[in-house]
Amino acid sequence: MMKLYATERSHFARKVRLLLDHLEADYEMVDVGVVTNLTPEHFRKNPLMTIPVLEDEDVWLVESDHINRYIARKLDPSDRFRTLSEAPDHLNMRAVLNGIMSNEVKIVMSSRLEPVPDASGYLDKAKASILTSLGWIDDRQHLFDAETPGDLEFHFVAMWDHLEKFGAIEMPDLSLSSLANTLMAQPTIAKSACLPRVG
Repeated sequence: MMKLYATERSHFARKVRLLLDHLEADYEMVDVGVVTNLTPEHFRKNPLMTIPVLEDEDVWLVESDHINRYIARKLDPSDRFRTLSEAPDHLNMRAVLNGIMSNEVKIVMSSRLEPVPDASGYLDKAKASILTSLGWIDDRQHLFDAETPGDLEFHFVAMWDHLEKFGAIEMPDLSLSSLANTLMAQPTIAKSACLPRVG
């Protein structure tokens, strides 16, 4: 059985859980707990000390997009959820979504750690990048399919829900919120909803 090492609050892990849940795959999610831990062993020997990590018998994978591509090749060779798409628009969308998610992690984690001198410019750039990227995505909504969600939609909803719940930025008024609400109302997506922030 596949094991996914993650936390329920991780938006990167949620992308993987959404694909696995839509495929009705048999897997075990193992909550790693505190993600600020400083030992690779805590993250199943991932030297990047990040989640998710997938173990499937002898296969060990890090990085959510690589994990999803592996899962699609193994469990969904017909690629019903468009995980294996190499279309430039899809690749760019994934890159922008990942960039937003990574910048949000910087902002959220900085609020939990000791203040870093002169870090405001770094965090201001992360926030500006998120806002600019959300506008870029809003202009390209035609790439999403709310009726038959797949990889891009899973990626989008994991990012959007996390941004809303963790409050790293003030959410802009975008028509993307309608897409997010439509997607999050679907039962398989709703059951993986990002848990609210604690504390």
